Amino acid sequence: PNEKKQRNNWDSALSKHQVRYLGLLENVRVRRAGFAYRHEYDKFFYRYRVCCDDTWPNWSGSFEDGAQAILKPLGLDKKEVAMGKTKIFIRHPETVFSLEELRERKVHTYANRIQMFFRRFAMRSYFWELEVAGNDCIVNKKE
Repeated sequence: PNEKKQRNNWDSALSKHQVRYLGLLENVRVRRAGFAYRHEYDKFFYRYRVCCDDTWPNWSGSFEDGAQAILKPLGLDKKEVAMGKTKIFIRHPETVFSLEELRERKVHTYANRIQMFFRRFAMRSYFWELEVAGNDCIVNKKE
């Protein structure tokens, strides 16, 4: 990296600034410690709160307690998850993949419920209009 955009021209001060700005040093430190995933509690909670019946749809506690409540039903080993002051760390990517899959299934289930409710409403109003139109055709046509 250099400001002149020339090859073989290396600006170490600019590179150092970019590495610090992007947070690569922290990322390397976390990866060396063996954690594949890290996120702030609030982001983790808002993404995965649908996975737990205790946290969805209402939660009144802190984000840290919510994250612990989300992970509790999974039955993970204590070595698998580490709780920091502001972030949650997960060692194996498979754990994150299973959380994502669980979240996907739950969201799909809720979407199906909403669709079912809407279709039921639409069909009931359609048949009600059909019934009213049929009754209007018959009105005053008795012998």
